[in-house]
Amino acid sequence: MVSGHLQGELLKLLTTLSGAKRVLDIGTFTGYSALAFAEALPEDGVVVTLESDARAAETARGHFASSRDGKKIRLLLGQAMDTIDQLIEDEDPPQFDVIFIDADKKRYWDYLEKVLSGPRPLLAPTGLLLADNVLFHELVPLAEAMATATTGEGEEISPPAMGGEGARAVGAGVLAPTSRRMKIAESLDRFNKRVKEDGRVEVLMLPLRDGLSVVRWRAGGYPAR
Repeated sequence: MVSGHLQGELLKLLTTLSGAKRVLDIGTFTGYSALAFAEALPEDGVVVTLESDARAAETARGHFASSRDGKKIRLLLGQAMDTIDQLIEDEDPPQFDVIFIDADKKRYWDYLEKVLSGPRPLLAPTGLLLADNVLFHELVPLAEAMATATTGEGEEISPPAMGGEGARAVGAGVLAPTSRRMKIAESLDRFNKRVKEDGRVEVLMLPLRDGLSVVRWRAGGYPAR
């Protein structure tokens, strides 16, 4: 999904405040987020951005070529999980100061596990992991409500009958909770809960735009070498 202007400014701010020099951008699409990161990096900084769609990659390359910061960006075409595996299997695996996840929503946990795993994780000891769309058009609170709300007979309550956040989400005019969208929302709800419960990291979810989670290693969470 395309990052908006406000979120782009936040990405740049977090990158600058963290003193980042290397960014991994999982999910290029139009290249908006990659360019936001590149603008915030020093001249010797690099953004490695991953994209599986050749047409999207071509569009992004055009945007990079027209930007003075495009030279800081390295686009890798292919399935993100395969490319991440290749990075991990390198003789000297790179580490990233910022990792941004904005790809297949149903695989967010897989991406996080990959970049946190191994004796030398891709996420640097002082790095930030940013996960986009964690509220998914306000359907994630609805998915959570649907998972927990039951009638006296144990049957799921339909969204219009719910009180609380589920009903407010439907009434607020968010995207219609189609089966496909709700499956994505359910996946993101599980991701949010698993990150919160993960003893290796700590997380802050910002209700900005479509939801952005900021994750970092807990004290003692980074693997001992």
